[in-house]
Amino acid sequence: MYNLRVSWNIGSHSSSVFVIRAKKWSDAAKYVLSRPMNPNPASARTFNQAEEWLNRCDEAHEGCARDPKWLSPSRLLNVATLTIGEPVRLTETVARYNIPHDYKYAALSYCWGNQGAPWSTVKANIDEYKKGIPLETLPQTIHHAIYVTLSLGLSYLWIDCLCIVQDSIPDKTREIGQMPRVYKGAYVTIAAAVAANPHEGFLHPHTEPELLTDQQIKLPFRGPRKRSRFPGSRDRDRTSSVIITPVKPGHSAHAPHADPIHARAWTFQEFLLSRRTIVYSASQVRFVCRQGQLVDGGRRTAAIATPTPLGAANDKDDPIKWRWDDIVEQYSTRQLGNPEDKLTALAGVAEEFSAYVPDSGAYLAGMWEKNLRPNLLWIPDEKAVRPVCKYRAPSWSWASLDGAVTRFSYEYPDHDHYEAGAVILSATCTPLYEGIPFGPVSSGSLKVRARWQKAYFAFSQQPFHFYRSHSCGTLIKVRFDPSFSDEGYPEKVTCMVIGSTSLHGGRHYFGLVLEYLGASYRRLGVWDFILPDGVPDEETLYPLEEREQWIHRCWQLEMEII
Repeated sequence: MYNLRVSWNIGSHSSSVFVIRAKKWSDAAKYVLSRPMNPNPASARTFNQAEEWLNRCDEAHEGCARDPKWLSPSRLLNVATLTIGEPVRLTETVARYNIPHDYKYAALSYCWGNQGAPWSTVKANIDEYKKGIPLETLPQTIHHAIYVTLSLGLSYLWIDCLCIVQDSIPDKTREIGQMPRVYKGAYVTIAAAVAANPHEGFLHPHTEPELLTDQQIKLPFRGPRKRSRFPGSRDRDRTSSVIITPVKPGHSAHAPHADPIHARAWTFQEFLLSRRTIVYSASQVRFVCRQGQLVDGGRRTAAIATPTPLGAANDKDDPIKWRWDDIVEQYSTRQLGNPEDKLTALAGVAEEFSAYVPDSGAYLAGMWEKNLRPNLLWIPDEKAVRPVCKYRAPSWSWASLDGAVTRFSYEYPDHDHYEAGAVILSATCTPLYEGIPFGPVSSGSLKVRARWQKAYFAFSQQPFHFYRSHSCGTLIKVRFDPSFSDEGYPEKVTCMVIGSTSLHGGRHYFGLVLEYLGASYRRLGVWDFILPDGVPDEETLYPLEEREQWIHRCWQLEMEII
C-alpha cells in the first residue's frame, strides 16, 4: 500500500485531480502503469514500438493469425516504388503483376468527409493510375498512410477510394462484398482516427488539452528494497521518480477522446474486421488486436473508445445475444454520408458474424433469425429520425431509422417466469444486390401468430404516450418511433403481445405497437405495462380484477408486418 499526498499551489489554477505517470524503464513503472505521452507519432521511436507490437502479436497470438485460406484484394497500391524514385502505382493483384507470393499489405481506415474525393479511381483514370498516381493530387491523410506503410517495412497499401472503381456499380458491389477479406487479410490496418477528413492528416504532434502540462512536477518514488545477490552486502533502495500533472478543472482524466473516426459508420466495421489496428489518435498511438489493446504513452482509458475486433478473446459466452446487441447499439450512434448505406456499411460485419456464430440463422436487415423475437423490441433514441431516402428496411428492423437504438432488456427467456406471447411463422428479406447478401434489402416480411388488442389514446407524458385497452381499460405505456407522416400519431393502435415476465411481484407485459394498412401492418413503436398497475379502481371504469384479465381478452391472429 502506497500513500501519496500532494499540496498544489502553482499558478492561477487549482485542481484536485491529477494524473500520475512513470517512464517505461524506471523502477516506478512496475507500480505506476501509466506512461508519459509520446508527443511525436512520426518518430523512429513510435515506429519501433509499432513493429514491436506487431512482432509480439505474430509470435504469441494464435487468434490473430491470418487465415490460410486468405485471398488478396483485387487491387493494391504499390508504394515501394517511391523508394526507387518512381510514382505510386495501382496494381491489379488478380494477375499477380510484379507482386511476390508472400506479400503483406496495410489497409487504411479513415473519414471520407463531405467534400468529395476527386482523386478517386474512376473508369476514366484507372489506366493512368496503373502507370503512376501523382502524389500532389492526393490529400494529406493518404500521404501519411503511405509514410506509415513504408516505415513499417511494407510495400503495399489498400485504400478504398483508390482500389475500388468509384463510378462502376458492378465493381463497387463486388468489392464491398469482399470487404471482410480485405481487412482480415491486411497485415495491419492504419486508422487515421484524429482526422475528420482526408485533408487533415494524422501524424501531427500529440496533445492532451485536458491536462495542465506546464504545471507538471516530478517527485521521487521509492519502491520496495531490492535484495542483494551477494552475501553480506546491503539491500539497496529502488529510487526513481513519477510525473504528476494536474487535470484542468471541469475536465475528466478518464473519459476517452472522441476521435472523429468513431463517429462514422463505415469505419466501425473496419475496426471490427481487422485482425490488428494501429490507431493514430489525438493524444497517443494505440495497438488493437483480438487479444487486447496497448498504448504508447498517455491515458490508458483512452483505448476504451476503440471497438473490439470480432473474435476477441473476451467475447461473451452467448455472442449472438450480447455481442450483436452491442454491435447494433454502437453502430446505430454513427453517422452516414449517404443514408442508403445503413445496411451496406455493416454488411462485412454481418457476413463475418454469420461465420463466427454459424447457428445464428438467416440475416434479416440487421437482425438474426435465432433471436428475432427479442430483437424486434428495439427502442430508438428520442433524437432518432426516419430517413428521407428510398426503401431501406422493413419497419420492424432498427435499420429503418437513423439514430441510436437500445435493446429492450426484459424480452429474454432467462428472466423470471418468462412467457412468450408471439410465434414467428416466417421472416424473409430480399437482398437488393445479389453480390451483397448481407447488405441492403428491397423488401422484408414478418409473419407472426400473436395475441393482440386495440387501444385508444388517453394522454401524453413525454417521452411516452398512454393508451387504454379497448376491452378492459388497462393503461398501456407506448413509446413511438419517429412518425411516418406530419400528422402525428393515431388515436387508435393495435398492441401485439411479444411476451411477459415476472417483475416486482406482478406481471410485466410488452410488445409492438402496430398500424393496420389494409392487408398488413407496420411497426409504430413498443409498449409495455405492469399488472397490478397501481391505479385505484375509482380512477378507471374497470376494477383491478377485470384489468388483470387483459391478456385473456386478447384476440389471437396471424398477421404480416412489413
